[in-house]
Amino acid sequence: MLSRLSTGGKAPFVVASVTVLLFAAFSTIGIERQIQFGPGHYLDAFQYMADNSNDRDIIITSDSDGRYGETLLPFYAPLIKTNKAVFYVSNQVKNAAPEWLLVEDPDPNYTPYHATLLKDLILSFLRTT
Repeated sequence: MLSRLSTGGKAPFVVASVTVLLFAAFSTIGIERQIQFGPGHYLDAFQYMADNSNDRDIIITSDSDGRYGETLLPFYAPLIKTNKAVFYVSNQVKNAAPEWLLVEDPDPNYTPYHATLLKDLILSFLRTT
């Protein structure tokens, strides 16, 4: 579509140019944030949980099953220096009492279900505000 706009005359060329510039501007904002905050300190967070877990196993849940349970924890689990087993409990499991809860939602009034079942204070490594 942009190629057709860029070859269709002066007005369509301006529309195509503005579209590309807006895309580049918003991409630059994301790149700047990535440079400023980095990719996150997920391994540090998981290692902290392993070092400070009171149980035999490290049981973690979050308000984002897809991010933590399916992506980040399976990736970082082999890198955690511990003899304890690391388990992720879906936030859909209502009768579980995980020791650790990762909260991604920046709303200060947000209270995930598992927050009422936790034994320890929760660390949120993703809050940037």
